[in-house]
Amino acid sequence: MAPPPHVKEAVMNAVDAESAGSGVVVNMRPRRSGLAWTLTAAAAVIAVVFFGLWSVTSGQLDEANQIAAVYEASDTVVVNVDTPNGPARFVYSPSLGQGVFNGASLSEVGEEELYELWLIDGETVEPAGTLQAGDSSVLVEGVTSGATLAMTVELAPGVDAPTSDPLFAAEL
Repeated sequence: MAPPPHVKEAVMNAVDAESAGSGVVVNMRPRRSGLAWTLTAAAAVIAVVFFGLWSVTSGQLDEANQIAAVYEASDTVVVNVDTPNGPARFVYSPSLGQGVFNGASLSEVGEEELYELWLIDGETVEPAGTLQAGDSSVLVEGVTSGATLAMTVELAPGVDAPTSDPLFAAEL
């Protein structure tokens, strides 16, 4: 059954009117304002800073746990040393192969200098860490009984082999 002629005519007129419209295309997607882009960028920066700080804090926590393990080990050995620059203490655990050097009482060295620790085993001399005056704890890896711990003053950021006479050398 066909629609009455007046219905067909009304539908055709509506189609013609719509196709002959203004030709303006309207974007139906919402536009982001400058504020939205700024907030998105700020959130990204905050995320990067947060994860960077978390990474640093995580590393410091790991080192703090290792230092605590040295102090809590059943075979902990304490070595007190006197240097021309003040007293210091080295606590180590042969079973862990780690030690903690405390140089909190050491005096200041030159502006471009620092203290450098060395592990000496026979003819082998290995850098074992650097510190500034007042540093409370430096974790030292690769500690073995019978080795010697020594400390020199070197140019920052440290060197591969000692360039000055040791302030102390203590047999472990």
